[in-house]
Amino acid sequence: MAPGVEESPTCRLFGPIKVAPGKSPTEYIRDAMQEELFAAGVYQPNSANSISGRIEALSFSSVSPAHWIITMNVRTPTSPGYTVTTKYNFDTSWAADAACKNVADAFGPAVQELLKQVVTNPQFASLAK
Repeated sequence: MAPGVEESPTCRLFGPIKVAPGKSPTEYIRDAMQEELFAAGVYQPNSANSISGRIEALSFSSVSPAHWIITMNVRTPTSPGYTVTTKYNFDTSWAADAACKNVADAFGPAVQELLKQVVTNPQFASLAK
């Protein structure tokens, strides 16, 4: 998490968004990225090469047009890497409880869109070597 980025963004008067039981948004993103790399057959826990991700922006709007904005810098110890940003739109509600539930429910698909941008970036292949 970059300095100044809110780890647990709050939604209206309902408090912090719960994106997954027992996980912060950054833990969710880290775990999702590891799962994606593992599924692609490129995750090797003991590799000398490590890819790191730093969340540069994490915000949402629960009013129309509702969306998540997530920005992540991806790098290795030998490469400055690159930065991707996703803006994931979703439906909202006038009722605060329903709108905040929609925010939480949309986080997973927003992260999937972010990770898709990470791994389809032309620079990713050089980071994964």
